Amino acid sequence: MVKRLLLLVMVMLGCLYAKAQTSSDKEFLNQVSKNLIAQWDSEAIHNVLNLLNQGFEYNTEDINKWRSDVLKASKTAITTPYKGISDGYMLTIRPTSFLGHFKAVNGRWVCEKMADDLQFSFKDQADNSCIFRMTTSGKTKTIIVPYEYDEFTFDDDDTDDAFGFRFKGYKNIMKDVKLLFLELPEHLELSLTKANTQQMLTTIDFDLNSFPEDWDALTDGFMVSINSTLAKSGDTKENGTFEIGMNRLGYQPGTGIDFSFYAKNNGNQLLSFDLKAPGTLNLDDGLFDYSLEKGLGLKNLGMKSLKLNLDVLGRIQGYSSITDLHSFFNTMLSISKCEDEAEAEHLSAKLTKMMDGKFYYDKGTNANGSLGMQLVYDNAKEGWSLKPTISFTSDNSTYTMPTYFTKEDFPDIVHAVRTIRNDFKEFATAMKNSLKISASEATDVETLSTTDNPDQEAEIYTIGGQTVTSSSTLSSGTYVIKTTTGSHKVIVK
Repeated sequence: MVKRLLLLVMVMLGCLYAKAQTSSDKEFLNQVSKNLIAQWDSEAIHNVLNLLNQGFEYNTEDINKWRSDVLKASKTAITTPYKGISDGYMLTIRPTSFLGHFKAVNGRWVCEKMADDLQFSFKDQADNSCIFRMTTSGKTKTIIVPYEYDEFTFDDDDTDDAFGFRFKGYKNIMKDVKLLFLELPEHLELSLTKANTQQMLTTIDFDLNSFPEDWDALTDGFMVSINSTLAKSGDTKENGTFEIGMNRLGYQPGTGIDFSFYAKNNGNQLLSFDLKAPGTLNLDDGLFDYSLEKGLGLKNLGMKSLKLNLDVLGRIQGYSSITDLHSFFNTMLSISKCEDEAEAEHLSAKLTKMMDGKFYYDKGTNANGSLGMQLVYDNAKEGWSLKPTISFTSDNSTYTMPTYFTKEDFPDIVHAVRTIRNDFKEFATAMKNSLKISASEATDVETLSTTDNPDQEAEIYTIGGQTVTSSSTLSSGTYVIKTTTGSHKVIVK
């Protein structure tokens, strides 16, 4: 389902880049793209990532010991039977239990004192004082999280579970835990400052009413909002802010899937995207029907319909509405299995009508074009497939998107899409790598000379997730080397 939803999103994104067919219109489209990319502050994102990654270079052995002690203190014996469980221990994870001030001293994190927040202070490469801080506020709600211990998921020394815990002794802490509770705060705040100037403020708000006490993500759902404000290029507040966030992210029975994304520069909205798929998930029999001879067929998941809304700089708007989502997916599957070309053409036209995809300019009332699907025979798969198309009302022309939106005709559009996509990819990769590195033991930190050349094949990345071509090109800094035996953090001097 996710892949097919992404296909719909890509079809919707295609409407960003179409106005008419003349060269002047193409110049207009590229100019709009230039305006978008000029206001998309990649540097603001990278400045924050670079600061966070510098903090993760330090040895975390003391942090791991502190975290282990907190978890041990959070365990209590089960004295009153709960849902048929009467023995063993229960563990309650509370953000307010993980408090303290840590400081980077001589290449390692050292606990300075206990406090009423969680704080990490360090120096950047220019010797500026930096502080990463986490605080919670508002009401709290304790929920029980589905959990079942399996000793085969842990090795003898360390582990890495869904909560990101990785340290020696975790297996001993968790092996006798029968109940796992999580205390959710109403409001969670992450901030990063440099030289007393705020570089990032990320707020995560949990709708506590969407989390029942006995919670299961797939059946009960959740609703959160995540918003980040980043300092624009430079070190002063006068430079303004760059904002990215999700006002809504979640699923609830009946209400269904609800997602919204936005990006702003100094308060001016650059992008907005909304997706709604009402209904109630039906996962009793799994997601797919494996009895089909070709491919996998999505079963009726309970999502009744789908609505997509997209706006770019207030100049281009795109909409799509599928009133019967299950029939839409079944029609796609029928096309892939169809042997008769006339029938496949009929189903393709039906699918386009079901999409009801249109785009407008400057919030106009008359559609400037529509989105659809074109039937294509795939010789490799020996069957029919579909390509997204865009049609223009100006001359009733229709094009497949890959043949129309070429790099030669729309260089600025391609640049804008790639820049935004790569920024998000790098951000996600950096967060993943930073979490892994920050939770590693001291023995995972090695010193690598630029003349070292491992015999085994290896992939080398910067701590921000960018690929390095070879070890001979490494400058001083921190890198991640991925080999057949695992991933290792290295420091090049």
